[in-house]
Amino acid sequence: MVALLWPHSRDQTWYFLVYTFLCLGCIVVLLVRALFSYTLAIKAARNLHSSLLKGVLGAPMSFFHTTPTGRIMNRFSQDTYTVDERLCDTLSSFTMQTLQVVSTIAAIGYATPYFLVVVPFILIFYRIIQNYYITSSRELKRLDNVARSPIYSHFTESMNGMSP
Repeated sequence: MVALLWPHSRDQTWYFLVYTFLCLGCIVVLLVRALFSYTLAIKAARNLHSSLLKGVLGAPMSFFHTTPTGRIMNRFSQDTYTVDERLCDTLSSFTMQTLQVVSTIAAIGYATPYFLVVVPFILIFYRIIQNYYITSSRELKRLDNVARSPIYSHFTESMNGMSP
């Protein structure tokens, strides 16, 4: 059966055609992935902006007395930027990296089945590192947002103080 699929008497044209069709298939998959992820990113951006706007417009007046306008503008701009610019790239990168890791583990597991015994321990180790990273990253983002809020407040106050 294998001899029928991969006979040794093929010429270079056959291999070139196989390579061409593999490349075309890869291009089609990449285009479909890009269209799918950008469509999801646009939908997520619309949902986020409408939720933010609905929350701010529905907030009581005491919220506006206690929350500086810079912090509100920072939330709108930073969250919208994250969804518009970074979400799609991050999702695409995550998908590609996950597929590469799974295919690498499958190839190594096929070549060396004893490696599959070690994989759960490696996954546990990466999970511990991930938990540490997420905690640190969340705190750094919070500090970054707190540091940016006065800049937005100053900008808003400067714009309000300008004469038309």
